[in-house]
Amino acid sequence: MVFEERIIRPNGELRHLKSWGRVLCDDDGNPEKMIGSCLDITAAKIAESQLWEIAWMQSHLVRAPLARLMGLVKILKEEQSVNGEVTKLLDYIMSSAHELDKVVKDISNKTVSEAK
Repeated sequence: MVFEERIIRPNGELRHLKSWGRVLCDDDGNPEKMIGSCLDITAAKIAESQLWEIAWMQSHLVRAPLARLMGLVKILKEEQSVNGEVTKLLDYIMSSAHELDKVVKDISNKTVSEAK
C-alpha cells in the first residue's frame, strides 16, 4: 500500500509525506508483522505547486495579451485601406505572434508534464 498524506506538526508547520506499508502474514494468513517507510516529500510538493503556478501564468498572463495582439492584427488586415506593404508587415507580425504562441504553449505543456 502506498499513500500520501499531509500532516501538521506541533509548531503548525504543514508537511507532505509519502508512506509505504505492507502486512506480512504467517502460513495461515494471519497478520504477523507490518513493515513500511515514510518519506517527507514537502520540497517536491512545493516545487510541483510552483511549476503549476508558472504554467498558469504562461497560459493566462502571457497568452492573453498575445491573443489580443493577433486579434488586432486580424482587424487591421481586414480594413479596406491597407496597402500591400502594410499587409506584408501585418503578416510578419502575425507570423511572429503565432510562433511566440507556439513557444509559450510548448513551455506550458512541458511545465505541466514536469509537475505531474
